[in-house]
Amino acid sequence: MMSAIITGFLLCFSLNCVIGAQNTYLFRQGVRNEYVYSLACFCTVSDFVLIVAGVYGMSLIVNQFYIDLFLVLSAFCLLLYGIYRIKNVMSLSYGASEEVYLQRSFKKSIIAMSAFTLLNPHVYLDTVILIGSASLQYNSDEKIFYILGAT
Repeated sequence: MMSAIITGFLLCFSLNCVIGAQNTYLFRQGVRNEYVYSLACFCTVSDFVLIVAGVYGMSLIVNQFYIDLFLVLSAFCLLLYGIYRIKNVMSLSYGASEEVYLQRSFKKSIIAMSAFTLLNPHVYLDTVILIGSASLQYNSDEKIFYILGAT
């Protein structure tokens, strides 16, 4: 039991040390002091759902074709967002514009966080495939503790 909790915690801790699109957006919102706690709760619940899906075999259910198609579309969306952000930074004069200081609505912030969370191929590789496959060593009772540690 304790081994499953510690393993889940350490694996997820090591994966969260990498600053990805989701964490970068959350840090950006934190600096701007916009809906930080709500967005962090959204990320936690989303990660929990994806971890549970990975541990209980989501990767075995999904057809490989749909995974490939989803990964390509997700990468394309992230590429478009990256181009948008680079274009936005290049258009700034002296590092500031009104757009930088306009506060986003809560709805737009949640939609953006949803996109960073659910359209990011890295999220599925980490939560569903890596964390899910690491749980194969545990029986069904221990998997619950593994999920608690991972969350």
